[in-house]
Amino acid sequence: MAAGRRPAAGRARADRGPGRERPRGRGRAAGGDRRVRLRPSRRAPRGGRRGRGAAAGGHRPHHASPVLRAVQPDADPDGRGRRDARGGVQPAAGRVVARARRRGDRGAPAALPGRAARLPATAGTTGAGAIDPLHGLAGLCADHGLRLHVDAAYGGAAALSDRLRPALDGIGRADSITLDAHKWLSVPMGAGALLTTDADGLAETFRVTTSYMPDEIHGTVDPYTSSQQWSRRFMGLKLFLSLAVAGRAGYAEQLERDAALADALRGGLAAAGWEIVNDTPLPVVCFADPGDGTWERHDALARAVVGSGRAWISPVRLDGRAALRACVISHRTTLADVGELVDAVTEARG
Repeated sequence: MAAGRRPAAGRARADRGPGRERPRGRGRAAGGDRRVRLRPSRRAPRGGRRGRGAAAGGHRPHHASPVLRAVQPDADPDGRGRRDARGGVQPAAGRVVARARRRGDRGAPAALPGRAARLPATAGTTGAGAIDPLHGLAGLCADHGLRLHVDAAYGGAAALSDRLRPALDGIGRADSITLDAHKWLSVPMGAGALLTTDADGLAETFRVTTSYMPDEIHGTVDPYTSSQQWSRRFMGLKLFLSLAVAGRAGYAEQLERDAALADALRGGLAAAGWEIVNDTPLPVVCFADPGDGTWERHDALARAVVGSGRAWISPVRLDGRAALRACVISHRTTLADVGELVDAVTEARG
């Protein structure tokens, strides 16, 4: 069981409101202004073509693309989102849609001639597995000439499972998607990928010509023309070999098994008196001690469990609340490991 770092959801500039911390993850913003605002990038866009260079602007900040960045003032830096009227978690980008609908779309961002604008969404936050309403955001983007970028660095792997894929409903309407195979696809660190429908925009973002580089070969793509790296490792090989061996069916079996183990963990923790504080189909389980909600308490519990060598968990802040986080992403995790974790945290609680 492991908890990784928060995935980057794209670059966004943030205003700092009174008493609010600057968000730790890219693609999140904070502040008192509750309007959705657009800010132009420093570079002027070239040409009037919609979306030129926007596809690569989210996950790779180098060579910032000439886009407007959609700012989400109410985003939660811990990735849990706020509670909606039904008591469920409403991720940050979902509130953009909700506010626009309440206003009847008055004041919603409109496309500007000759410029592209991007709305970043998340398909599975690292902190709590929250998923934005992707269909609603795609519709908003279609109505106002925006491009939708989905940070699916962690949760995107669920698309390989017929049972888990509905959680990502609408992701196929995105203009660009980021996915980290080293998170949930069991490959070594350093296997990030960008998927985009705009091949020309991607090439335009990174294209550099020099006299000492060979000419383009018709019908082929040189990797250095579609990324910020010229000299680089064959990073895709490890994912290719894993897919060749396990196939889609093999990966689907693992992902569904991980989700089932997470369900078992939730049940075991609830039975032991822990409060489950997130709701997600992904195998991220966040739970809290109902008797002591302080950060110090949960940090000490995590340290005790990790120090025992029985499992690895971490403390996490969700909507300002302290909790513990466990993430089932290893194909080696078993039901016995889940039971061991329940026992370990319960014994540490005393």
